[in-house]
Amino acid sequence: MSKNAILNIIELIRNSGSAVKETDLYALLPEQLTKDDFEKELSELEAAGKLQRLDDLVLKERKKIHDENKAISRKLFKDNYSYLRIFSFLPWVRFISLTGSNAFESCAKDDDIDLFVITAADRLWLVYVLIVVLSKLLGKRPFFCFNYLIDEKNLSIDRQSYHNAVQIYMMKPLFNNNYKEELYKHNQWIKDYLPNIAESNTLDDFYRLRSDFNSRKIRSALITKFNDWIFGKYQARLTQKYPAAINKGILLGKGYAKLHQNDKSHMYDKMMTYEVQK
Repeated sequence: MSKNAILNIIELIRNSGSAVKETDLYALLPEQLTKDDFEKELSELEAAGKLQRLDDLVLKERKKIHDENKAISRKLFKDNYSYLRIFSFLPWVRFISLTGSNAFESCAKDDDIDLFVITAADRLWLVYVLIVVLSKLLGKRPFFCFNYLIDEKNLSIDRQSYHNAVQIYMMKPLFNNNYKEELYKHNQWIKDYLPNIAESNTLDDFYRLRSDFNSRKIRSALITKFNDWIFGKYQARLTQKYPAAINKGILLGKGYAKLHQNDKSHMYDKMMTYEVQK
């Protein structure tokens, strides 16, 4: 199965317009494999002409495209650094990371910025309103896509899939990297899909928005009620606007919000030729 899985992942990365580092390819395998066996499988595939390696990249022929898309992705982040930094200082924001093509560094020139956000408990919808209003004032709505938001009480993600495991592994934190570690701890199912990942992660200094911090926890029943009221308004509005997508592409709760319907998860399902045994 290993060779098929390796080729499937490579094809998935190829379709995204990029190449993949060997370390990430190993982590993305949906079956447990020693590093020695992984290296053996790669060598055999290379000898058979199924792939080519260059330095730490798999898909030698994609290096030019990989380098171009990486440059576009980094320029996209750099050009919008000041806006993202403002978001990082909003009240109750605990963690922001890049996801999707931004995290894979495989962006095209017309791509937007996809983000994953963790907020303080019972403050998610207040944060979302602040983000929406601020984005409009900055003339950046809908360029910034805050596709997935959870609060500190909802770190366990119910939708368990290979696609979601990959997205969590590949996300690029912009500060407070320890929250990615917390996501691993609260979502042990990730290891069912990605048994070779290492739980320790380092934050890429290029993508750092601000210094890490320990937040103060200020409780207020009145603010919580206001947050819940905003949730009720958004729930009614989105249910009316996208009735067929609720509880499918769109997930809503007081402490979580998945708002992006086109997450390309079907590509991951199609590329995997077998299910992970749990």
